[in-house]
Amino acid sequence: MYFKSAISGLALLIFSATAPVSVQAQSIRVQLSDDVARFFYSTEIMGQRFGGLELETGLLYTEDSDYMLSVGAMVRGESVDMPIIVGVGGRLYYGDFDSGPNDRTVGALAIGGEVLISPASWGGFGIGASLFHAPSVTSFSDAEDFTEYNFTLNYQITSQANIYVGKQVIEADIKGIGNVELEDDTFIGIDMRF
Repeated sequence: MYFKSAISGLALLIFSATAPVSVQAQSIRVQLSDDVARFFYSTEIMGQRFGGLELETGLLYTEDSDYMLSVGAMVRGESVDMPIIVGVGGRLYYGDFDSGPNDRTVGALAIGGEVLISPASWGGFGIGASLFHAPSVTSFSDAEDFTEYNFTLNYQITSQANIYVGKQVIEADIKGIGNVELEDDTFIGIDMRF
């Protein structure tokens, strides 16, 4: 219970800290699969000519009422020489997975990054991937380590909206159980920037 309060407090602190700062860009991402919905909200708080610092918060929710919260910070930039967008940073995760024979809570402070390659010659199509990993030293609750990764095929509908399909895997090494896939499914998503 204390940890849930700490996560809520951390998310509130991040967003209250950004209130007096001039926000340059925001985005909402929604990912849906057969039994999982995932939502992300991110806002750029410090921009530079070729990149900026983004804060994000996310919620994954399953039809079995399992959930995972995340808050993170990413430095994101575009290459001047290549049609590539790269982000590196970290995320703090907390998940409660009560469905199935083994109830478990998962916590992790992971580092990683995202990449999107979308050359102009591809006519709005792109390929993306992300990877975040937490070793045992930064994993807690029932988790011994934690990994999240995905691959996506993207299409830019407008300058402010992309749709994509992808494959997402979230797994953790759980104490006394071993490696458990918390999520392993294909999804469809939309990314809206404003």
